[in-house]
Amino acid sequence: MASNSHLAQGVDAVGEQQSSLPHARGREREAKVLSIVPYINDSEEDVTKVTGLVRSKPRAWIPTDAELAAVTSQCDGDDLEHVFRYLIIALNTWARPEAICQLSVKTQVNFERGTIDMNPPGRVQNKKVRPLIRLTDNLRGWLLHWDLDYPILYKGKPAKKIDNRTLAKAAKRAGITGAFTRYTLRHYMATRVRSVDAIQVSREERAAWMGHVDPHHRTTEAWYESQDPDYLVSAARATDAIMVRLDQLSRKTLFSPNARPTTGLTLLKSRAN
Repeated sequence: MASNSHLAQGVDAVGEQQSSLPHARGREREAKVLSIVPYINDSEEDVTKVTGLVRSKPRAWIPTDAELAAVTSQCDGDDLEHVFRYLIIALNTWARPEAICQLSVKTQVNFERGTIDMNPPGRVQNKKVRPLIRLTDNLRGWLLHWDLDYPILYKGKPAKKIDNRTLAKAAKRAGITGAFTRYTLRHYMATRVRSVDAIQVSREERAAWMGHVDPHHRTTEAWYESQDPDYLVSAARATDAIMVRLDQLSRKTLFSPNARPTTGLTLLKSRAN
């Protein structure tokens, strides 16, 4: 009996320890503290298998071309210039909100190779992979025109984030009734790119562009793949085609002053010696 009593006060058969902890009101209470950290699987797929609950559905509302162009039209003013720049980068990269505002042109954009590494130097990849993608013609023109390391400025300083309320305000002015959020742009591009005339973007290419890949399977292989002239070229061409269409519908031009739409050309300013 003594050994059983000792076991009850120490570590039990499932690796728990009993101890007395103070209650919120100062009273002591008995509690069990795990001596081994358990593995917690919180993936929706596995949880639904165990519980039998219905999986959540993807966001249903995706804006039309005309609706999205109406939102960009509302950014025609100095007070909304930071929102416009966010929209331009988001549409051209399909990236997650944090990656857009953290984009450093100097360290992440390679104009010579025509690529953008959405993962900044020093950041360790996690489940939300930031991929290496193509630099679109539309975005190239804007980055050269803005000529800033961090292009999204708010009150003269790089914007740390663009929140949903800011985008919702612009959407409301445009008469949009759907829930327009930061992720709306990513979902719009991922959906719209499937229906671009004469440009077929494979599922694998869409997944690579969005970062839906193994986070531990990218560094060296991704670098060599990016040297291939065909690396994500269909996704980049489709993105540029979408920007042309949105530009036709928007009151505010979506091409930089130094760009020549549909030609892929950007005029560079000459610098005096």
